[in-house]
Amino acid sequence: MASWEILYYNAPFAGRAEFIRLIFEEAGEPYTEPIKTYEEIRETIMNNKIGGFPVMYPPVLKRGQCY
Repeated sequence: MASWEILYYNAPFAGRAEFIRLIFEEAGEPYTEPIKTYEEIRETIMNNKIGGFPVMYPPVLKRGQCY
C-alpha cells in the first residue's frame, strides 16, 4: 500500500501542513514530504495533475497515483 505524500509550497508560510503531520504521527500512518519549489507546484497545477483546482498554499494530500 502506498504511503501518503503531503504536497505544499511552504514559503512564505511555513507550517501550513503541521496539523496533517500531527494527525499522521498520532495514527502511526507513514507519509513523505517531498520538497517542492514554486515552479514544481505551478507545473503540477497547470498540467491538471491536481484536477485543475487552483491550489497554491493549502496542503494537498496524495496517495498512490491519484490526487
